[in-house]
Amino acid sequence: EDLSDTVGKIREQALRLALTLFQTEKEWEKAIVAGETLLTLQGVEATERVRLQVSHFYCELAEMALAIGDAQAAIGFLEKGELTDAFNVRVFLLFATALAELGDTEKTEHYLRKVLHVNASLLLEVFPGGEKVLLKYPNLIASITNEILAHHRGINARQAELLASMIRSLQGREREIDFLTGLARQQPGPGIALNLLEVAASNNEKLPALIHQAISILGESQLELPQFQCKSCGFLLKSMHWNCPGCGGWSTISPVDMSVS
Repeated sequence: EDLSDTVGKIREQALRLALTLFQTEKEWEKAIVAGETLLTLQGVEATERVRLQVSHFYCELAEMALAIGDAQAAIGFLEKGELTDAFNVRVFLLFATALAELGDTEKTEHYLRKVLHVNASLLLEVFPGGEKVLLKYPNLIASITNEILAHHRGINARQAELLASMIRSLQGREREIDFLTGLARQQPGPGIALNLLEVAASNNEKLPALIHQAISILGESQLELPQFQCKSCGFLLKSMHWNCPGCGGWSTISPVDMSVS
């Protein structure tokens, strides 16, 4: 029995090393085999973390398939990724992307709403389809707006600008101003002030040059701020990463909540 336990522990360590090596080398198929084999062993610690890792490996394969225009193959990988970890928001985002490419609007909205349930700001920031796809779902835009204003979800200036732009396209300039004004009350800061100034400037060409200068200064200062942070180690980044460069964690990075910072 002691020998069996020792062999089991050695095998687990070997599989963990193999998983790390294959991940480093971006050999996703081999990394998946190592991870799934690891999950079959009894007494393995941190199985949730391993499931999340494997789920991300399937996402990597899905992104490769999408890059060559094979949305159907991507969906096959994502189905396995969702079975491995049913809460990986990256799976939901990629499902929405692939389904949008295939023209399945109902399922696309289903997965976009799953992302919204987890993190509204993430949906605005990293959804590959962007504004062009989101505008096809006006009810979803209304849900995002409600989630942010009614539940005080913090978003950064870029996200506020994107959402304001979509509100303007769907509901007009007045609703855009109402949204930005409501957001400014909740989380006053230079980013939201910049959004409001840009709206004001676009409405009146005779505004003093000082306001335009303020827009420029505020915009430059906003670009210098880190927009993403790892929830595990606190690592700050200016662009989205699914794998933290600081601690190596998967799905630990999210947009900075400007209302808190």
